This record gives sequence, C-alpha cells and structure tokens, in this order.
Amino acid sequence: MTKILIRYSGNLLKRSGNLFTGYEGAPITNFNASGSTASQVSITIGGSLNFYDTSTKNPTSWKWNFGNATPSTSTLQNPTGITFSLTGTTTISLTTTNIYGSNTNTKTNYINVNPISLNKLAVDVSAAPFGGLGLVPYYSGFTWTPSGMSQRSWTWNMFASDVLGGIPTGQTMILKYTDNTLSNYILKVMPPLFSGNYNNGKTTGNDTGIYPDSILMYSYVNYSNSPKQYQMLRLTNLNIATTYKLTFLGSRANVGAATSRYTITGGTNKDATYVTLDSMDNVMNTVSISGISPSPSGIIDIGVDYAVGSPIGFINAMEIDEGG
Repeated sequence: MTKILIRYSGNLLKRSGNLFTGYEGAPITNFNASGSTASQVSITIGGSLNFYDTSTKNPTSWKWNFGNATPSTSTLQNPTGITFSLTGTTTISLTTTNIYGSNTNTKTNYINVNPISLNKLAVDVSAAPFGGLGLVPYYSGFTWTPSGMSQRSWTWNMFASDVLGGIPTGQTMILKYTDNTLSNYILKVMPPLFSGNYNNGKTTGNDTGIYPDSILMYSYVNYSNSPKQYQMLRLTNLNIATTYKLTFLGSRANVGAATSRYTITGGTNKDATYVTLDSMDNVMNTVSISGISPSPSGIIDIGVDYAVGSPIGFINAMEIDEGG
C-alpha cells in the first residue's frame, strides 16, 4: 500500500472526513453592476444600479464604497438602488472579509454617469439676412451639419436687426429650441462693442457647403489690440442644475492668419477654458467646450478674440446643447 503524506498546517486546508476540500484563506473579491461584465458601466444621471458580490472563498461580511452615489456605502452583500446624481466617472470598491482575512477590489472609473440628453439651440450670431428676411428673428428650414454631428433641420435664432446696419449691443433675444419651442434663455451682445462685422466669410456660393452659405458669410469680428480684449456674448437664465456644451463656427475668406479664440467666463466651472479655430477659408470645422456649469445666477459669458499671431477673431454661429 502506498502512503501519501500530506503536511497540514493550521487552516491552510479544509478537511471534511478524509477529504481535503481545498485551500482556505481570505476572500478573493469581485463584483459587478447589474450583472454587467463590461469594464465600465454607463448610466444616465439620476439613474440607479444594483451591485452583486461575486467573490470567492465564502466572505461573511461586505463593505461597499460607491463614491458620490446615494447611499455612498453599504454592508449588504448585494445592495440595490444605488443612485448616481453627478455626471462623470465614479470609482467603486468592495472589501470582503471572512475568518481568514480581508481583501479589497477597487474598480477605477467603473461607473460612467452621462447627462440627460436634452434640447439644442442654434444661434446665427451675426443676424445676417436669409434671402432678404433680415428682420425675422427666427427662421427655420436650413440644414446645418457641424463636423461630427448628425444632420438636422434647425430653427435658427437671429437678432432682429441686421448687423450690417449696426451691432445690437445690449439687445436681448429669447432663444428658441431647434424644434421651434421657446426656451427661457436670453442672449445678449455685451459691451465693449465688437470691432465690426463682415459679410465675406468663405462660402460655396450655392449652399452646398457643410453649413448654409448665408451663415458662413456673416460674422462678428474682434480686432481690438490697444488693449486686446474680449468681445462678449452673454447667455442668461440658464439652468444651474444642468451642464452645457457650446459649439462655435467662425469663417473668413481670403485673409492671412485668422485663428479665432472662444473663452468661457462668467463665474462658471470652466472659466478661462478656451478653444481655437482656424477660421481662414473655413466651411466645415467647429470647436466645442462641454461640461459647462453656469454661474450660480445662471450665466455663461463667451469671450471672442484671436490667438497669438492672428490679428482678428470671428464668430458666425454657435450651437447650445443642454446636458452636454
């Protein structure tokens, strides 16, 4: 008869009768959200998830940390109804324990909380006339296809006066959504005055460009240099409970350097954040700033100027996305 000697020390092996059933030790912690096997789980802001312990080695207690979710912690094995009310990514950790010890598993940026996709607004900043309709504040029917965005027909918000006859500084315009319903938002041209306005942006001549030629053609301009300063557009009455994405278009034909710069100010979380756009002969490119939280009074200011080495900045139009 062959004898096998098994060295047994403490609780390293679990014995049942004459059978050794395997190595005993601290748990090996693992978990998932709502049964997903993905490395990151996405959810819309305000939504809830259920979490499931999938640890091995028979843990007997659990300690969850859900970051900025509600509730933020739990000692249940499988907690349910964890609610996420802030956009962005959230790291989740679980510590499991048995009589042999504890083990922690942390999944960094495991939950991605997306904003609610709400409404969009399109603004023709220059208030240029469409087919002679210069005094019509809202005009629908044109299609704008920003680079990287889906094609859609929009209601264009326009100032009620043609800037070629004077920049409407201080004029208020209540903006409509792209479905033609009225919003609470107000757009103003703030002092100091824009330096001027142009009607020679880059166009195709037949509205076959990425943007309608009428929008490409007209722009507010800033060529202040003594001193250089922002020319300001102000959005007011914004919802402080949501974030916004702003997309900008600038176009100018047949010039040298023309790098426009758009800077967020006004007491937002993105103050001093800026993007630049090469506006020279531009017919399709846009730039965006997303995740902008308005000031506590519901304001976003947009500074328009020009980058170093460029003597002039342009803004023709912009898109406002709620929840962006």
